[in-house]
Amino acid sequence: AALAKLRETKDEFLSLGLINALANAATQNSDPALAAEVAKAFPDDSWRGRAIVSQVFSDIAERDPERAQTLLAGESMDAENKATLAQALAWKHATYDPAGALAWAATQADEALRSAATRSAVGQWAEADAYAVSEWLTTQPAGPMREAAVQSLIGALAESSPEEAIAWAGSLTDPKVRENEQENLVMRHVHNDPRRARRLAEQIPFSEEARQRVMHLIEMGERHR
Repeated sequence: AALAKLRETKDEFLSLGLINALANAATQNSDPALAAEVAKAFPDDSWRGRAIVSQVFSDIAERDPERAQTLLAGESMDAENKATLAQALAWKHATYDPAGALAWAATQADEALRSAATRSAVGQWAEADAYAVSEWLTTQPAGPMREAAVQSLIGALAESSPEEAIAWAGSLTDPKVRENEQENLVMRHVHNDPRRARRLAEQIPFSEEARQRVMHLIEMGERHR
């Protein structure tokens, strides 16, 4: 009834109240279908909608991994939600068995799911032991899964060891992805430490367009310090 009312109402305050109530119900009941419907109510704030879905899937992966596996193998969810669920399962598995989580990720027939699960498993592992992930990556063959893993390691190193993260970003083979990761690494430090951002930028062989964009933002950050 509340979902039907949400679809019908044009009252902004009533809509917000219904969204919050339904979001809580979806989370408490681990109801992915309801979470997906609630997420649609955030057309101008998709991040909030995805956060609700992600939380529900994390709860399912934590409390009932067999159900999560069944949902992943079924046809009731779209590709985006399946990727989110695969990430949740891989993250949980990697908390106690990173190698097992990565092996599970590699068994996913769909490339998007393999990539999502791999990135999630490596991300969790890297939070606990980035050095071990770095060592493991040196043994991995080139290909989409290694690229996904490198991107997760970059994210884990971005704040604590940005220079190392930049070195790993340089190993990405797709030029657009590589430059995007490098630019993001610099941007993380522009507001809090623009001098460090400048030092990082000077280490990166940006395209002329990217360098102009990055340096402009760094200069703005330096002026406001």
